[in-house]
Amino acid sequence: MGILDDREIDIEEAQKFLYSAPDIDLLPNLPCRLNAKDAAFILSVSVPTIRRLFDKNLLASDGDGSTSKDSLVEFIERNYLADLPVL
Repeated sequence: MGILDDREIDIEEAQKFLYSAPDIDLLPNLPCRLNAKDAAFILSVSVPTIRRLFDKNLLASDGDGSTSKDSLVEFIERNYLADLPVL
């Protein structure tokens, strides 16, 4: 069990916090372009998973197997609470 129990997370408050300061860099010190291996590392998934996300247009790709930092941040913002159980 982690520090916070899933039932202790207020999803609305978490979303307000995330969107309250749009000028905060969620991925500081990263280059503007990321290859599939780097994107996989940041998202804690495999490179084949990143390629599937590219293929399904769930993560923007520029066609050469890389993505932008902005696209990665957008993906994280859309999916950051996706693994919480629905109670």
